[in-house]
Amino acid sequence: MKKTFDLICSVRELTSIFNTKTNITGLLRIVVKLVAKHMQTEACSIFLLDDSTEELVLRATAGLNPEFVGKIRLAPGEGVTGRSMKERKPINIPRGPDDPGFKHIPGMNEEQYNSILAVPILYQSEILGVLVLEDPSIDYYNSHDIKTLQAIASQLATFLENARTLLHLTTKDGKIQKENSNLQKKFYKGKSVSEGIAIGNALYLSASNDGILLTIENLHYIETLAAFEEALEASVTQLEILQAKMDENLSEAGSLIFSSHLLMLSDDNFSGSIRDYITDGEKPSKAIIRVVNEYIELFINSKNTNVQEKILDLKDLGHRMLRNLTGEMKEDGDYSGQIIIAKELMPSELVKLAAQHTEGFILYGTGSTSHISILARSLEVPVVFLTDINFFLAGYNGLLIVDAFQSNVIVDPDTKLVDTYLMNLKHLGKKETEKPDILDESITKDGRKIKVQANINILSDMRSAKEFKAEGVGLYRSEFLFLIRNNFPSEEEQYLIYRRLLEQWRMLYSGLWI
Repeated sequence: MKKTFDLICSVRELTSIFNTKTNITGLLRIVVKLVAKHMQTEACSIFLLDDSTEELVLRATAGLNPEFVGKIRLAPGEGVTGRSMKERKPINIPRGPDDPGFKHIPGMNEEQYNSILAVPILYQSEILGVLVLEDPSIDYYNSHDIKTLQAIASQLATFLENARTLLHLTTKDGKIQKENSNLQKKFYKGKSVSEGIAIGNALYLSASNDGILLTIENLHYIETLAAFEEALEASVTQLEILQAKMDENLSEAGSLIFSSHLLMLSDDNFSGSIRDYITDGEKPSKAIIRVVNEYIELFINSKNTNVQEKILDLKDLGHRMLRNLTGEMKEDGDYSGQIIIAKELMPSELVKLAAQHTEGFILYGTGSTSHISILARSLEVPVVFLTDINFFLAGYNGLLIVDAFQSNVIVDPDTKLVDTYLMNLKHLGKKETEKPDILDESITKDGRKIKVQANINILSDMRSAKEFKAEGVGLYRSEFLFLIRNNFPSEEEQYLIYRRLLEQWRMLYSGLWI
């Protein structure tokens, strides 16, 4: 008997596919083989939606004729696969050839299979494609298989949306075709929403087309092809480590949150283009900037909003590769020593940047009721909101101090002031290592016991709750399941997250907290 419900692909296993140096089609081929192995079935295929024609296109298969990849197109409702897309629900056929909706395609080699299971792939509540299984046995798939395949489709959704984006771009023509001004003020008063102190160089993230292109940083790069290859390999390793930590500490956003970065690095059209420019005599740093900006311009001009939302991921990836090209490669982050300045920032972007050791954030507005504010406190990163628009238009790239205790931003501080704040940071570090003196139970003076429970925003808040001896969860902010992700979590994925929360508390009360 199959035990498919326990065979859901782990994030670590999914991210391992990016180790293979191939193109997007090759990566998709690895995915279908992986899913077929987990589901203990003979054939697996991925169909992705072509927005321009509203048709499903076969993009990868294991078990069917691979010559049909990219050629088979199905309209909504056509065949079992098209029906799953149209009805937005799983379709389980015990004997495919006998089903009135079965579509026979000569040469596909489907005649050897009987059972068919098709599950729609949803991304941000929109149809992205269909995941299809086939097996020679009659009536092979059961209700547990359906649930498992739905969970896998949900886990793969972000990766497949990124793959679809690159497939869309590479089909066109066959290839993936301002000076800083000084701030007038030295001191800005804002509003702190997450306390702390941050010292670092300013890094602007523009939300508009103007100024969003990747530019050269004031760093010393090792300008050799070998250095580029090392930077590329280091970037992959760092992102895999980050992804593993995200899955462990932040399951709400952990599902392949760095998949777009890893997918780009694995794509020969991306890294291969950089390599070609270097071989032709261009410096690696300029080649990275050139190719990243080519992609950014393509993404900017795309009419697909999902594609446009990945512009920050592209710039983030370029930034990482450039930092690694200096030879000073860190284990898993490359924003240490930098303060992010952004006029607009989505909660999911805050999570990604905070995971990469960003020192702090300066954001536009008041932040009074912002979910960014609540999330920043859970992530323990200093954030100050400013309402002076000139600060966000200046493009300053020098040293900043963010004092999120006093709600101050200090521009170009002198050495003495920096040393003072460094001492404050050292003192704060010592305080954080001291265990809080908190009683195990809360009891009033008249002897009445009061149960104190924690408000949980994200999974990592559990550790703070334990540290401060909370006796339960009074409130879990379930909206963060939706706010800090780039895709809409499915019912199966929400179930897995809630189950993980409960498992963490079970370990806590049994004394097995890790």
